[in-house]
Parts: sequence; structure tokens; C-alpha cells
Amino acid sequence: MELLLLSSVPSPQLGFLLLCCSNTSGRQIRKTKRTIIMIPPAYVLSIYNLFASIFPGYGFHPGIDSAEQRGVLVAEDDIKAFGKKLIRGTTWVLDKKYIEPDYLIDIYFARDPVSFPFYESLARFGKSYSLGPGLMVVRAIAEEDGLSGFYYMEIWRKLFMYGSVTRRKMQQESVPV
Repeated sequence: MELLLLSSVPSPQLGFLLLCCSNTSGRQIRKTKRTIIMIPPAYVLSIYNLFASIFPGYGFHPGIDSAEQRGVLVAEDDIKAFGKKLIRGTTWVLDKKYIEPDYLIDIYFARDPVSFPFYESLARFGKSYSLGPGLMVVRAIAEEDGLSGFYYMEIWRKLFMYGSVTRRKMQQESVPV
């Protein structure tokens, strides 16, 4: 299943890189790179070929010329892998603990963060962390093992993910009778 994420171009960050050059030749090189980046590659689709995004907050942007809007298809598995990496990284940065392979990490997406079943529990028992610009994590960790728990991740106030970390059940060997 493919997920559709839409954004407008040009990017303000690319303009900032252009201003950071100390000499004229550096500015010209960066301007050329910026032009190359702004030319849409094959995987960037015109807005006319797209219908809508399944994520809220993405899709058609009012007030922006539709000819300037582009969409990028992103695989669901890639976004889930990113969510798992955020959970592993958050656990390492905050607790200096590594989530071993015997733990299962599941990622869930929510259109409205408040409507998710675990939202109230996380708000009541979880701790909120602002981890750099654009990333907010709320997590509630079980006291028993210090790794199992629930996570809420908010990226740029546009992409909302929930995650759970649970211990995998060890498969018991069958004993012949």
C-alpha cells in the first residue's frame, strides 16, 4: 500500500543554503544545485495526477498555485520503519537502553491524535519530550522491564503516529510425550 504525502515547492531551507556562501562562486554552485533539486524527478508527480492524501494535513494546499504543488508517494513500510527508528532512538537517548530483537515494535497512524484509544492513558501517565525542532514524543513505560510501553510521536504537528513496544513471547519447545 502506498501513502501519499504532498508538499509545496520551493523549500525555504534551500534558499537559506544559498545565502550561507562566503564567496560568489560558492553562491553560483549552490544556486545551480538548488535549480537541479527544484526540478521534479520522476517519482514526484504533478498534482493533476493525484487525488488526495490519506494523511490529514497533507494534500491540496489552498492559496498555492496547483501547477506548483507536487506529491511524493511513500511506502507505508518506510514510514513505519521511520516510526520504529524514532522509538529506538528515543529510548536510547533518554534511557541509554537498546531495544533488543526479542521486543516487538508496532506503529499505528491516527487521523486525529485525540481519537486514538491510548491517548488519555498517555496524557495521564506519560511524560512529554521535545526532541529537537519538529519532534514531540509522549511515552509511558512499564516499570517492570523499563522498555515496554506506549509512544505518541508528532512530527511538525502534521504527522501523528502511535507506537507500542512489547516483549515477544518465547516459543516453547514441544516436549514429546
